[in-house]
Amino acid sequence: MGQKQFIFIGGTGRSGTTILSQLLNTDKTVRRLLVELRFHVDPKGLFDLYRNLTVDWDMFRGHDAVKNFRFVFDQLNGFGSKAYDVIDLQNYNKKENLLKSEEQFFKALKVKKEKRLWTGNSPLIIRSLNKFSNKNSFARKIDLQKKLARFYPDFYATQQVKEEVFFEAANRLFYEIFDLWFKEIDYIIEHTPYNFINFPYLHKMFPGATLIHSYRHPLDVLSSYNNQQWGSKSLEQNMHELIGLYNRWFLVDEELGDIVYKVKMEDLLTDPNGVLNGLKAHMGAEHLNFDHSIFTEKNANVGRYKGILSQLQRIEGFKEIEAISHRLGYQV
Repeated sequence: MGQKQFIFIGGTGRSGTTILSQLLNTDKTVRRLLVELRFHVDPKGLFDLYRNLTVDWDMFRGHDAVKNFRFVFDQLNGFGSKAYDVIDLQNYNKKENLLKSEEQFFKALKVKKEKRLWTGNSPLIIRSLNKFSNKNSFARKIDLQKKLARFYPDFYATQQVKEEVFFEAANRLFYEIFDLWFKEIDYIIEHTPYNFINFPYLHKMFPGATLIHSYRHPLDVLSSYNNQQWGSKSLEQNMHELIGLYNRWFLVDEELGDIVYKVKMEDLLTDPNGVLNGLKAHMGAEHLNFDHSIFTEKNANVGRYKGILSQLQRIEGFKEIEAISHRLGYQV
């Protein structure tokens, strides 16, 4: 049995994160999450909570971050209207276990729910309550305010926490969410694409996790976007977004270096055993047995960008994406 841990796969959209997760899922001790989890890197999710309770803390940011995270987490548990229609944590654990884990998570972060007014509350609420209490004497006002306090909005009282405290609590939350799965297997794969620009924070939270950057020729990524119409964005918009993501990735790569295992999809096609054996050595898990037959040239679509190369060359920013391609080891 290997050490029970997470495998985080990331890359730009259309870069092979899904097919790679499916390939690794072929080992019987590995299990891939049903869908991209997302809430750990999405706005108002775990990363924003981390920032606003540690390096960017103040009492108001802390309140907003906790409120936003609880709303997202409750949606993932199947409560209320859902922004994450395809994600339901009850696929992985029982509702009562998830609620208990959430409660323990915030307890570890010393978050307390109180009733109070502050400038971030609705001005209408503040004006109405103040107008009601201001009509009376000071003593009567104090008495009324105590009685009215139970009608005040919820406020999450927070304090700045050390990074290591946050990461320990978040690590425990993840393992508790998926502990029923971990009773059956050794590795869980999470494959949200934007993991790759958040690897430094994920590495701090899960120091034992495997981080994998899946990538392919950037121009083939653009061709795939263009063919699939993902996000209904133009070719130019996708190019500028891709440039921004890779510039961010290069900073991550400089910071983490060999901590991240890089999988070039074209190499996975031509030398699958070499790529996968390298991954197993990186993980210290040579016993794993992956079936790479599910990945074929049809999945890779190598060189498809040549069909739209003239379009790409007319876009402002082509020289930059060309330079990025060269930096990643590709020719145009």
